[in-house]
Amino acid sequence: MQAQMQTGGRALAATVWMDRATAESVGVGNSWRGEVRYGASCDAVSLAVREVVDDFREYIEAKVGGVKSKLPKREQEVDLLSLPCRPKLAKTLANCKVVALGWRPSPFGGGQVEEWGGGKNYAKACGHNEVAMFFVRPFVPMEVLNTHVCSKNSPAPGNEGHDGCLEFLSAQCRFFRRAYSLWDDKYFHFIDQNGAHEAYEKKRLLVRSEVELKILLRNMRHLLLTSSSSEDNASSYYYRPSELIELVDLYMDIASGAFPLHAVLSSSSSASASPSPSAAASSSTIYKKIASFLLVSSSNNSNIKSNGGSGHSARRNSSGGRI
Repeated sequence: MQAQMQTGGRALAATVWMDRATAESVGVGNSWRGEVRYGASCDAVSLAVREVVDDFREYIEAKVGGVKSKLPKREQEVDLLSLPCRPKLAKTLANCKVVALGWRPSPFGGGQVEEWGGGKNYAKACGHNEVAMFFVRPFVPMEVLNTHVCSKNSPAPGNEGHDGCLEFLSAQCRFFRRAYSLWDDKYFHFIDQNGAHEAYEKKRLLVRSEVELKILLRNMRHLLLTSSSSEDNASSYYYRPSELIELVDLYMDIASGAFPLHAVLSSSSSASASPSPSAAASSSTIYKKIASFLLVSSSNNSNIKSNGGSGHSARRNSSGGRI
């Protein structure tokens, strides 16, 4: 394990799927063990991704390499996703787990670099955790436990000037038209279905108490996972970080009594003796969400109640209003 956790005296990034699935449980136990993958590292999964990425890069270079254009190469690649080209590409790539359109990683790792499998290029880039783990389970949320996700603006060692994992994930969202969430040690990251990235800095939450933070993070994970329960479900909805925080704050207020839900529902009922089906369905949805929250945080309910409604209001005021 120690050899897996360090290389050249440097600690490797440690990444998990947010549902804490193990490599063995998803059929890649021959590549790493347990919940945590340490990378960048070379294994059967990273080499499989390398084959895909290398083929993509050859295809892309054939398409845009000799084209005269004022657009940067990345924009030319992204243009391949636009009509009328996209339907043909989408049909050809319908069964692909990942694509490399718009992702320009470092080619390092090919040739005689046996540490990375030799042969084709891009082996080290494809050995990064976010790339390899996304390939195994597309669009399942991940969490980098001990560092930040690498990018062109904040590259991993030796990757200066090239796209990183953040650009890889943006490329997947852009092509497959799906949103995605990833957390690291500094940010909650969100990428929308057009590949646009936004980050919510974790230190903004430090105005909260330790108890509130524990409940908040536990329930943010819960909501994120239940809203994206299937890696094959293209209609899965990913909450933006601010939306997750807003929801959990609301549930905490309801649980503490700071938000008089019963009064709102009673008022609604008295105004109409026969509530409409849509109103009934809305109430049912609200209660299901509340029940879900209370189930996840039941071990801390006494702490929520002891804070009372005023505590939550004061917390939001001190952080500049509701997030």
